[in-house]
Amino acid sequence: ASLGEKDRFNLAGCDVGCVWAFAGEKSVPATAANVEVARKFLSERGSLGWTDLDRAVVAARAKASGGTQVVYVGDGIVTASGLKSGTKGTDGTKGNKKSEATLHAVSVGNTVDATSLKTIAAQGGSVRAISGEMTPQKVALELLNEVTQPGLRDVQVEFRGVPVAAVYPAKLPNLVPGVPLVVRGRYRGNPSGGIHFDGRQASGAAWQGRAEAIASATSCQR
Repeated sequence: ASLGEKDRFNLAGCDVGCVWAFAGEKSVPATAANVEVARKFLSERGSLGWTDLDRAVVAARAKASGGTQVVYVGDGIVTASGLKSGTKGTDGTKGNKKSEATLHAVSVGNTVDATSLKTIAAQGGSVRAISGEMTPQKVALELLNEVTQPGLRDVQVEFRGVPVAAVYPAKLPNLVPGVPLVVRGRYRGNPSGGIHFDGRQASGAAWQGRAEAIASATSCQR
């Protein structure tokens, strides 16, 4: 309901396969008529009760083009196949063609697989939960604001004077006001120097920031 007719979308119901509301199109304009087709598609869609997330993400990427935002809505629980190491669905590729899509995950229900949801959202997006006061409407508006007016996009972090390894996530999501961005990794020795951040503001202007390297007093030096 928040999309305009200049926006384009498609919708899939996925279990062991994916059925698209607009099967012959990559995307369609968000006209009132097309939105009604999508709502009717959802109301008539039955569930098989199992999910192949790899196939679902691959199918979504196949319809994506530059700037596409892919939103997975579900519990992230895999019952037909898994998000395997290398994850053909979430590694950004289909064959040798790189996808420009950004992936988000919205969890529903009391039982979810947080690992699967985070794996999906690690491709530049975010994870949100529909629960309690966070109604579907509130979550949808938050996600729309993130997509259209992120605090920073194309965020990159560089560790200078700090030998690091196993930094995760490899691709950072958009930085949204009020939503923390956590980067994990391992380092060796006593850190000196700093941590540098780069990104683009919503206006497109470049942004740079810097923080001093701080070592936590733990034996494993994380």
